[in-house]
Amino acid sequence: MNTVRNRDGFSLIELMVVLALLGMSLLVAAPNISGYLGTKRMERTFDDMSAHLDMARHLAVSTNTPCEALFDTAYDNYRIFVDTNANGSIDTGERVLGPFDMPNNVDLETVSFAGDGRLVFQTSGVLGSGQGGSIIIKYDNGVRDTMEVYNSGSLSY
Repeated sequence: MNTVRNRDGFSLIELMVVLALLGMSLLVAAPNISGYLGTKRMERTFDDMSAHLDMARHLAVSTNTPCEALFDTAYDNYRIFVDTNANGSIDTGERVLGPFDMPNNVDLETVSFAGDGRLVFQTSGVLGSGQGGSIIIKYDNGVRDTMEVYNSGSLSY
């Protein structure tokens, strides 16, 4: 007697073929995904730094007091403070924001400003005389990216 088999599923061979195709497509897509994530991490790092420096600029204008950003490449971070006595250092009672640490696997490699690695936003919102410069960060994959800070207080990256 002939019986008809009911096929309500997939055979093992069909499942293995589908899994093999998925695996091959992931091998092709994985480098593109990691590159995309690295690019987004770069953008986020500079977006955060840009927001903090804009905040320093606005604090200088709104408080009518110089506001400084101090960068520390040894510890991969920076601080912002309102320099109420205009002496260039953080004193008791001065408003301090930070430290703002670089994300994991991101180094604050080079800060090149006139002076000692600090930006001073004047009460008009511009930087002190000749203080423009650049901030270079380095990622764990060796890629470097640069943010330019202009005397006008504006930023580009």
